[in-house]
Amino acid sequence: MGINGEKNLFNQLMDALSKIDELTTVVTSLIEELRIEREERKKDKQLIEKQRLEIERLKTKNKKDSSNSSKPSSTNSLKKVITNRREPSDKSQGGQPGHQHYSLNEEKIEELISKGAEVEIHEIDKTDKNKNKPFRTVKVIDIKVTMKINEYRYYPDENGDYKIPNNNIQNIVYGNKVKALSSLLNNAFPNSIDGTKAIINHLTNNGIDLSKGTIVNWTNELAYKLQPEIESIENELLSAYYVNLDESSIKIDGDNYNVINA
Repeated sequence: MGINGEKNLFNQLMDALSKIDELTTVVTSLIEELRIEREERKKDKQLIEKQRLEIERLKTKNKKDSSNSSKPSSTNSLKKVITNRREPSDKSQGGQPGHQHYSLNEEKIEELISKGAEVEIHEIDKTDKNKNKPFRTVKVIDIKVTMKINEYRYYPDENGDYKIPNNNIQNIVYGNKVKALSSLLNNAFPNSIDGTKAIINHLTNNGIDLSKGTIVNWTNELAYKLQPEIESIENELLSAYYVNLDESSIKIDGDNYNVINA
């Protein structure tokens, strides 16, 4: 390859790196806009729910009379009081057959054990005097969070080459599960970067202390890997017969902007 060929290849590489930087900036901006939009929607939902509860409270207050409260009949005024003539039901209280239930029983314990739940027995106040007496059992369902270190030992092939994947190029790296948890906490719920950092730190008993830059890099990495899927969704939207649009108002540096989502 001549000097001109090497220059062309170098220029192409620089152009590709420049485009990657531009795409990373765009994706980061989109993620931040989505986060702000989610927060605005959450506030709107909370306000709507608060207003709905207040309306229900006022309705209930207005409907009270001598037939459904301890108020005397003289307070009924001109309101027509309808006596409750509902026939009593022969069904027992609680959940009815066919309804999903969430009660805790031995079947639930067996189900959890079959799914890999760890069973640990704690003998409380056991002594030589009472060890043969009948004991009472209380089973407590809980979760256990532990840190795990996977050590991968790569051996060379016949040519002396090591087939190490790109995500394990460095000698010490973070695994996919902690990356997934970080991205989930930071984008799906969403939490702030500080909140995500603190949750993972507390879950691991101060063992894993991520930097903010690491969390941002993982988010950018996820966004980059999702880009083909996002483009596919955009193409489907463009060819769809109907498209639902939603407009949200956000503030950026004190100015109002409208974000339209399809």
